[in-house]
Amino acid sequence: MNIGLVRHFKVDSPKYTKKLSAKEFGDTQVLYHSSDIIKHPVDLGNIKWQICYSSTLKRAKDTASYIFNGEIITTDLIVEVEASPAFNTKLKLSFFIWHVLARFAWLFGHKSQQENFKETKSRCRIFLNQIINSGKQNILIVSHGFFMREFAKILIRSGFYGKIDYAPKNAHLYLFTSK
Repeated sequence: MNIGLVRHFKVDSPKYTKKLSAKEFGDTQVLYHSSDIIKHPVDLGNIKWQICYSSTLKRAKDTASYIFNGEIITTDLIVEVEASPAFNTKLKLSFFIWHVLARFAWLFGHKSQQENFKETKSRCRIFLNQIINSGKQNILIVSHGFFMREFAKILIRSGFYGKIDYAPKNAHLYLFTSK
């Protein structure tokens, strides 16, 4: 079985260099979700992909539609792990610091996050079982960087071979094959 993971195309949204309050950081996430993508050709290897699963977020659906000509199934199981402000303050921090704090809050199950580490892992396992039971051998998945890293860990623990970058590249194929 071949599972191809592709992070959505690069999003056409501003880079945040000024410091942000908690509310402003939250607003950046909303803007990112609604921004357009920057499309370009993608090398999907010499594999005949039978089906494509896409996150329900706009940037992933738009990417999947552009790179795959076939059946695309959208699912919330592979949406990005939301990064919400870890606490509510008017104190201004860099975008990077807010993001790191949100990921630590996710890891430790802080109530500020919509989902925690255990819930993300559960979502990954549910999705893996779904695609393994699909009857398809060549499955393309268009998702998001942080989620893809967590899903790749589950794939490897489940006996798949493959590698993924710490910060997955946009519109790059990461191939995982079963033993």
